[in-house]
Amino acid sequence: IHFGVESGSPRIAELSDKRLTVEDHRRAVALARRVGMETLCFFLLGYPDETEEEMRQTVRLAKELNPTYVSFHRISPYPGTLLYDALPPDTRDLFPVFAGGDEDRRNVDRLVRRALRSYYVRPRYMLWRLLRSSPPSLWRQLRLFAGYFR
Repeated sequence: IHFGVESGSPRIAELSDKRLTVEDHRRAVALARRVGMETLCFFLLGYPDETEEEMRQTVRLAKELNPTYVSFHRISPYPGTLLYDALPPDTRDLFPVFAGGDEDRRNVDRLVRRALRSYYVRPRYMLWRLLRSSPPSLWRQLRLFAGYFR
């Protein structure tokens, strides 16, 4: 089951009009895992005015929730979202890449890569995957993981 957690920061969740709290996500992921479901949580980094500490807070929440898989992404202001509507009209793109400047985008991309590494290269997670996966599944996962760092 996939969860759009998005942020570990209550301030960012409120700014993005996220109607679920961090505690709601904790309960939902725990319940799914308790009944044997694999879980994937999506997180977004780089919301306008989001601090680096708030982004680290999101990474800490990912580790606390400990889903089967995580996906960290840079936030993009897609049409129809509050973030897109907040952009000045002359900066709105149909296929947006990021809601900030190039330097901010590079910093967020660096944090996304660091977040992925810090999540998946934890001894607890690696041991759990080794004990739970078949060799072909492990091979696919290793190739996918390596692709994040090319």
